[in-house]
Amino acid sequence: MKRNIGSYMLLKKQFVFFDFDEPLILFLLDYIASMGLFVFVGHYLSEGLKRIQRPKKRHES
Repeated sequence: MKRNIGSYMLLKKQFVFFDFDEPLILFLLDYIASMGLFVFVGHYLSEGLKRIQRPKKRHES
């Protein structure tokens, strides 16, 4: 939210401004957290799609 990363990822903004006054570690942690969020969402969307597409097993007695 703070960096408005969504607009950069959706190509709504063409220029990326880096704040040189911010400590490097905070900058890196912020971007790693954003990357982790997308990995988390992508993984669980993938698992959900697999579950939907997988044919259900019949229980034969």
